Amino acid sequence: MVVEARIAQANGSPAVSAKRYAVVVGVNDYSQTGIGDLSFCVADAEAFYEALVTYCEYDPECVTFLSDNSQEEDRKPTRSNILAAIASMSTNATEEDSILFFFAGHGTRDTNDSYLLTKEFRGSVVADTSIPMDKVNSYLRQPKAKFTVRFFDACHSGRMGTRAAPVGPDIKKHFLVEGEGWLTLAACKEDQFAHESPRLGHGIFSYCLIKGLSGDAATPDGEVTIYSLSTYTITETSDITRDLGLPQTPVLATHLAGNLVLATLPSVRPQDVPQTLVKVEETAIDQLKPTSEKVPQFIDEIRSALLDDPLQLDYVAQSQEEKLARGEILVQKIYEWCQSQKQQYNEQLKKLATITVKRQSIQECPLNLQLAEYIQASKIKQAVGLRLTYKTEQVASKSWPISLGLFNYETREVLDGVRERQGYYESAVELRITTKEPLMPVCAMVVAIIPSAFGLYLLQYSCLSQLDQVQKEYWDSATLSVRTLHAIAFTDKEGTQTLEELQDLYPQLVSFLAQNCSARKTYLQSIGITGQSLL
Repeated sequence: MVVEARIAQANGSPAVSAKRYAVVVGVNDYSQTGIGDLSFCVADAEAFYEALVTYCEYDPECVTFLSDNSQEEDRKPTRSNILAAIASMSTNATEEDSILFFFAGHGTRDTNDSYLLTKEFRGSVVADTSIPMDKVNSYLRQPKAKFTVRFFDACHSGRMGTRAAPVGPDIKKHFLVEGEGWLTLAACKEDQFAHESPRLGHGIFSYCLIKGLSGDAATPDGEVTIYSLSTYTITETSDITRDLGLPQTPVLATHLAGNLVLATLPSVRPQDVPQTLVKVEETAIDQLKPTSEKVPQFIDEIRSALLDDPLQLDYVAQSQEEKLARGEILVQKIYEWCQSQKQQYNEQLKKLATITVKRQSIQECPLNLQLAEYIQASKIKQAVGLRLTYKTEQVASKSWPISLGLFNYETREVLDGVRERQGYYESAVELRITTKEPLMPVCAMVVAIIPSAFGLYLLQYSCLSQLDQVQKEYWDSATLSVRTLHAIAFTDKEGTQTLEELQDLYPQLVSFLAQNCSARKTYLQSIGITGQSLL
């Protein structure tokens, strides 16, 4: 989670007439996106909403709450609803008011921006189906509000029980807005995970944050300030996760002069505390820490995990050596099968198109960078046995007055592609179909057998070329479409099931070309290739 607060130069509590606006969002449901559902983001958002209303005394009329559990369509956490709510909040706020945005869900980034993800997310068109942080920032910079507070719990489900804000060199560029009066509290270092606790039903950092707002982070004067809350949350999150063997150290960066009071005690009568906050209040921090008295409970949990519902091992390799040997055999069988089928289809396509088949490194396949971005945003990121590669680039720093002719450059690393690890086999077979007529698209299908943490994945994707202004074809990044991604059973010793699954590979390739030749012809006619008037 990332917490940011901006305070105006005038310190102190807002005037009585001031309004405090908020947009609170929680997304668990990522079905059909190719990334994993989350467990506790909706619970985090709901508890945070209740904490704002109950402990911080926000007016519910000024708070927009969007979550998967909402029954109203305009309260679902869709891309358009979220952006509309932020824009409305920013427009309504005056110089006496404050604004707050909280998001709990998946997050990712590419070479251009960082993104908050909703159910509409599609890996092949990230920018068009996600919420760019630059857009969020632009909305939140518009109002004259005295205070701006932002909370991001943008998660990857790299493994069960962990969540992490989008990692990598660009996180500060898009998630941490620098400037006078900003305070940033991040759930963990960039090389760590932000962990969830099924026992709590919350992220550990979120739990500590809400626990702090409930009064545990209060100063001797009975005030929960942004600094007392930050100190409390950092200390408790670090202690809990260290005791659990899951190191997680929140990081604080601040450009804040003065302090900001978030809540005062006593803020609410016990009978008025919503049920969503009761569990948080009744759970003591010490109850989460391992003790000798809890060992029988831990043994029961181990027994339940290992014996009551054991994992199916049909898809698990017995060793790393078996995994790599099996992968090599499968890729070669796929290549030989594709070669055997190629002659038949080339004969049928004679004088129309030609199919070529290559076995090669996945790094040499079309749209390698876009495939890397897809993997980085997917649930298999931590499990896949491929290596994401990065490159260094220099960009002009925005902190220098360019209008005066002064330039300062900063170095950053950006995602550059994906490739096999050293010593691994060439994992991909590429089928490419090219017409003999000019100005027609090139289509490609890639089949890859990829090592994973436990076995092998079958990956199949397609892509298409587009025509540029100098009559050359280039691979269009928007056309990347992952068609197959699943584990391969090690019980299928001969690879029969995998080859049967690929029986329609050539018909798919030919159909893909047919559809796109028709579309290209229509496009060329629309831009005047037949000499008709375009007026």
